[in-house]
Amino acid sequence: MLILALSACITELPELDDPCAAPPSPGLYRLTMEDDGRSVLVDLPDTAGPRPMVVMLHGFRSSATKMKDVTRYGVIGADEGFVSVFPNGTGVALGVNRSWNAGDCCPPSSEKGYDDVAYLDKVITTLEDRVCADPTRTYVSGFSNGGMMALRMACESTELDGVVAASSPLVVDACNGPAIPTMLFHGLQDDIILFDGAPASGSVPAYRSSDETLDVFLEKNGCDRTPALIEVGSATCEEYTCDVPVRRCTLPEWGHIWPGGVHTQRAGFNLTRESWSFFDGQPLE
Repeated sequence: MLILALSACITELPELDDPCAAPPSPGLYRLTMEDDGRSVLVDLPDTAGPRPMVVMLHGFRSSATKMKDVTRYGVIGADEGFVSVFPNGTGVALGVNRSWNAGDCCPPSSEKGYDDVAYLDKVITTLEDRVCADPTRTYVSGFSNGGMMALRMACESTELDGVVAASSPLVVDACNGPAIPTMLFHGLQDDIILFDGAPASGSVPAYRSSDETLDVFLEKNGCDRTPALIEVGSATCEEYTCDVPVRRCTLPEWGHIWPGGVHTQRAGFNLTRESWSFFDGQPLE
């Protein structure tokens, strides 16, 4: 209930005549989507448009507010000049426990067949108009079920220019559409979404391993199969030579937690920062 109360205190994003010439003031806003009333948190930097935009998708039974607080994309966005966006999936209780229809996961969204690709495309195009975001620099990042949704967007959306997915397999059968820069992350001690994948068990469908998910995007993006290995903090990152960039980073002692933001010191790696560097076209160091 506290999360709902705090969300209600956030100012609704104003609809301005010319947000490129006179953008909304910097700070945190709420955008309420007309279709179903789902809310989207929008953190605006103090920069002129058109400006890049990063959409961060929460995991199963999480929320936009939680991912904003954990990842701290808004903090980096304020420094780097990009708009940080935190949509909400479909809720199952008190508007907090939410999910995305990423394909075979996760209920209730997947069971009810919600078209979250179309929904997120609409969020993106709405915000491109409302906050003067650059349609050629629009990116999606996600964790767990949100990362699965980000990968589905990479396969089916035409609104994206890059995607980062953490602790997330691809859970749709086909991956069509144009190739876009794709970065994967997985903790090798993740006991929720296993690095090696898992067969179907009871009501839980089978899902791809990290290697199998990586193979889809190596093929899609025209990559060779021999990466350069680069140490970034405590992580090992594989940098592939591709027509369109693909990167995968792993942490040997990390579980099912976003490896950055509030967890940066413990992880020895900041995926929030590294994802922006990837989107911005910066090489690994």
